[in-house]
Amino acid sequence: MEETKGTQDSQILIRTGLAICIVASLVSFLISFIGGIFIILVIASAFYGISFFATKQKPIGNLLRSYVPPRTKWCSKMEFDHILIPADVDESLERLYERVITEHINSWYSDLSHDEEFLQEMRHLFRDTTTEVLTRLTRIDITETILHDIIPVAVQHLDNYLWAIKHCSMCEVDLLLRQQTGDTKSSCLHSTWLAFMGKDVHPALASREAENEYIENLSEKLLPIILKNKITKSRLASSITTAILTSTVLQPLFDLLCEPKNLNKLLLLWFSPEPVRKFDACPDPPVRLLLRFIHAHSQPKPSALHVDLSAILKDTSLLYPFLQYLKKNGGVNLLQFCLAVEDFNKKMMVVDLKEEDLVALHKDAKQLYDTYIKLGANNFIKFDDEIIKDVGNIINQGHKNIQKLRTTPPLFRAYEQVYNNLEDNLCPQFHTSDEYLGLVLGPRLSECRPSLKQKDDENNSKKSNSTVKGRLSKMKTEVLGSGPMEGSPEPDMDQAFDLSDLDDSEDASNKDNEVRDLSAWRVNLPRLEPRNDPQTGKACFVFIIQVQRIDMASQTDGDDLEWNVERQYHEFYSLQSALVQYHGLFEDAKLPPRSKLFGGKGLDVLQSKQEPFQDYLVKLLQKPNLKKSDLLYTFLTSKQEFNEASSSKMFKGGTLKLTKEKGQFLQSFINTYTASTQSPPPKPGRLNWEEEMESLKNHPVYKDNFSDHGLFKTATLGPTQTCSITGLYDTILYLGLRLFKLSEPWLRILTGLRWITADSFNHLVHYLLSSKLNSLLNSGRVAHIISVIEESIFDPPAPEMELSEIQQQTKQTLEAFRTYLPQALRSVLGDKYDPSTKTLFNVLQEPLLNKQLAYTLLEILLVKLFPELRI
Repeated sequence: MEETKGTQDSQILIRTGLAICIVASLVSFLISFIGGIFIILVIASAFYGISFFATKQKPIGNLLRSYVPPRTKWCSKMEFDHILIPADVDESLERLYERVITEHINSWYSDLSHDEEFLQEMRHLFRDTTTEVLTRLTRIDITETILHDIIPVAVQHLDNYLWAIKHCSMCEVDLLLRQQTGDTKSSCLHSTWLAFMGKDVHPALASREAENEYIENLSEKLLPIILKNKITKSRLASSITTAILTSTVLQPLFDLLCEPKNLNKLLLLWFSPEPVRKFDACPDPPVRLLLRFIHAHSQPKPSALHVDLSAILKDTSLLYPFLQYLKKNGGVNLLQFCLAVEDFNKKMMVVDLKEEDLVALHKDAKQLYDTYIKLGANNFIKFDDEIIKDVGNIINQGHKNIQKLRTTPPLFRAYEQVYNNLEDNLCPQFHTSDEYLGLVLGPRLSECRPSLKQKDDENNSKKSNSTVKGRLSKMKTEVLGSGPMEGSPEPDMDQAFDLSDLDDSEDASNKDNEVRDLSAWRVNLPRLEPRNDPQTGKACFVFIIQVQRIDMASQTDGDDLEWNVERQYHEFYSLQSALVQYHGLFEDAKLPPRSKLFGGKGLDVLQSKQEPFQDYLVKLLQKPNLKKSDLLYTFLTSKQEFNEASSSKMFKGGTLKLTKEKGQFLQSFINTYTASTQSPPPKPGRLNWEEEMESLKNHPVYKDNFSDHGLFKTATLGPTQTCSITGLYDTILYLGLRLFKLSEPWLRILTGLRWITADSFNHLVHYLLSSKLNSLLNSGRVAHIISVIEESIFDPPAPEMELSEIQQQTKQTLEAFRTYLPQALRSVLGDKYDPSTKTLFNVLQEPLLNKQLAYTLLEILLVKLFPELRI
């Protein structure tokens, strides 16, 4: 029984297991069937979904717009009249520009002249050009320019190259042969590329001569914009600057950058596996752009044509052209502020002001504050925050405390700041402006138009004589001036243009010089006395100078041996400027620094100058080379005002008697006179333009550009459409389709994802690239880049590379490029990786095609920087 029961149990278990296996098989089959159907449905849905999304022209939008990419900072801060940059960048720029001036300008200029004014003008030119370029760079975003302008042009250039090598099956072999032989002229690629491009080839590539003309034309249009028409009025300066920019800077620069071996050097640095070197930002506060570069060098010797700001403000004939210059170049509000503060100060200096006077004074101060000092004012001037706050607090206290502006420093500091800006920056520029030079020297010769009317010989002769006399008279008054000539002790002498009196006047002057011995004169400044200014009628203080001479016997009972002279504060400094002009600076005889605050006319200020002024005159009289000085003699004898304007007229003056101040520097005159007695050097031969053009055409790399092939008016090879992409995602799609030749599934996936991720991907790349550039382009790295540029310009060039070295460098650059790319790209592309990267690398190994890309990018960047430029 037990055995029978065990047998039955076994059979039941077998049947049950068999049933379970059958059921499991049926279930698994059913699941597999359903799963297979599901997978097929998913694949079909994905296929048709991707196909549907691929037809969508407009993506769904940017999902990462909350991440705002930072803008590249080209400078620390921009003020209304200057730019602040990091101190280390300013130092690097100063070192670069000073080396350019020393080695490329002063190296030949020092043989012509020792005058520093030209070099100082070049420093101002460098500073103004850098300011203009930086100002325009702040208006563009470098990351946006790279993504939206540079990359699309580069992709279009790649597309043209790919179509050219598709039409020419021998291009790859031809390039390999040329790299082995060192030949830069392609036998088939250039003709095929030109046939495909047609009229889209840049006109500068027609020949080397056409390229030179294009760059010269571009320089002529660019210089007036950058330099604000500062040199365009002079045809000589404009021609020289254009030639230097064309032949010395731009064309050699493009030749250098577009040469494959130089590009490979830069690519090797980029693809180097070494970590990026870190540069620390400068911890010091920012400084004004190239301020030390301008002011750290010895200033030019004061010119007799130059007048200081105080003389300009007193002379209406100078003030009006100065105002016109400020209107043209900015700064009218500075001059208006100085004049307004001076008028306000005169009202405030009155003692025991009445209540209504205080109210009127408070009203004037409030208007002054609202017009120039308050933030957002119409004629706002940038002052320190402390000045703005202190002046505002005093005005808000009411009219009873308005005199605190006289007893506290904020308004005085504001005036000093504006006055210094006018005198140190705008006055030197005014001295070289058309307004001032036109006033002193007359109009430009190019602006003078001769009469075109022709009469008979007699009338023409009379008209010619009268015209010559009229122009001589005008030149005498406008160019030479109408004041006394240097060396004339009596400013009221007749300035007749008479040669017959020349000998007598010279004899009289020589006789006076023989008797005169200023070292035997004695001076004393006992007191100050109030006077009315004879020109303006305003009250002022004058120094009383007591003069006594013991170098001759009296002829009028002693009255001609002692007398008093009245001189104002500014006349002492006019004397010093005139003496420096003719004798140089006396180290042991100097006036104290000039007080600029409100003209330095306060009684306490003048009394403090009394003793230094007396010591100054005493030391001058002790100088042996001044014992017969006409300048010092006139200062101590004449009753006429002695200022810088009048002293300049003394030597510009109206007679032909060329009286020289004793002790004047004559070395330059002697050198010129000696040179005039010698035979002139032989004139150089004429420039052989044909030889110059032949050397230009026989460039070792570019030859004569495409002159052998000729440019096509229309394209003879297709397709005619151009490649148009928008954004980095489209660039990836293009590279996958045309360069890497991805399979259709990959292309469908990328195309389908474009509808969802394109805008977000582009924005993310923009954000990451901006952040990276913002961290890389700190002040330390920018200063290092400027130093590298300096080394590349001035260090001796490296020896020319041999052909084997160039080939080795090309192979190293290609391998470094392949190593630099993500390894996942190699896995995806497989066998297509090497030929694809080889083709992409070969695009940059064609010098003339590189120039096509360079000139196209140049025009795009110039239009962004200079929208008013018409190329």
